[in-house]
Amino acid sequence: MQKGNVLVFVLIGTLVLAAALGGYYLRTSQDSTQKACTMEAKICPDGSGVGRTGPNCEFSPCPSISPSPSDETANWKIYTNNIIGFSIKYPENWGLEITDYHDGIISIEINHPDGPPTASYGAIPYINIRTSKEDLSFGYKNNTVIDGVSAFRRSEPGGIQMAFEGIEFKKGDYKFDINLQYEDDQIAKQGGRELGIYNQQAVSIYNTMLSTFKFQ
Repeated sequence: MQKGNVLVFVLIGTLVLAAALGGYYLRTSQDSTQKACTMEAKICPDGSGVGRTGPNCEFSPCPSISPSPSDETANWKIYTNNIIGFSIKYPENWGLEITDYHDGIISIEINHPDGPPTASYGAIPYINIRTSKEDLSFGYKNNTVIDGVSAFRRSEPGGIQMAFEGIEFKKGDYKFDINLQYEDDQIAKQGGRELGIYNQQAVSIYNTMLSTFKFQ
């Protein structure tokens, strides 16, 4: 091989190597530029923030938000007593009757939509909220809490006619009794009435109502 040809091949090889090195440098330079994303943040629906990242400096995905459990009381009505200082929710289709004896002594009946109980047909569940300035019942023993106040919960399966769920507690001068009454299932069946679904719903609603009780 002639000496001139060798020089040509060396020159071509040098040019190819220089082009390769130049391309590599350009790519690494571009990568470095791409990685230096602007320091801005995107506010996500949950209140957190995410920054830009990746070769295109795109915002990172926001954290997924778990759907909040539905609030069955969202459409319920609210009874508020500003004199005694409490509120409680009740179903929007249940009736409410208030007897005010003054001086903070009241009786509230919250009735199943089918109507209030009667002497001849005591099958319709109803809830009674009563406030007084009496002392707590004899033998009172705290076994639960309602809005941070110790309370006594009791259940009676019924007897002649009415079954009973009740809670009793006191704050300040006022004693609270919140009771559910409904006809005992066995007594109802003897009278040809099937009230199981009524009673199950009533007890569930009663427990939910208690969870909404708030002192002001």
